[in-house]
Amino acid sequence: MKNIQKKLRIISDVHGKVKPYLNIVKSANDQGMWTLQLGDLGFNDVYTRLLGDSNFDTSINKFFMGNHDCYNSVNYLLDFCLGDYGLVDLNGVKLFFVRGAFS
Repeated sequence: MKNIQKKLRIISDVHGKVKPYLNIVKSANDQGMWTLQLGDLGFNDVYTRLLGDSNFDTSINKFFMGNHDCYNSVNYLLDFCLGDYGLVDLNGVKLFFVRGAFS
């Protein structure tokens, strides 16, 4: 059986539940994985809490916006938010992504 190295943990629809999200992120990071949150992370207070957490590394924990995110906040999330669409290499995992619809 082939040994597959874990490189990326995918997380979806956090909806503002910062504490469980950070626990998942910490566990992944401790195992050498990056994380990708697939939209619906939350609104301004969530971003502020994450960016204020000294253990949250925006260089290896990324997200793209879903329809339950605050699009006006992207300006201060540039190193954390991947934007509207694109190709990205996250710790050796190559992905194409498209953000959710505006709501």
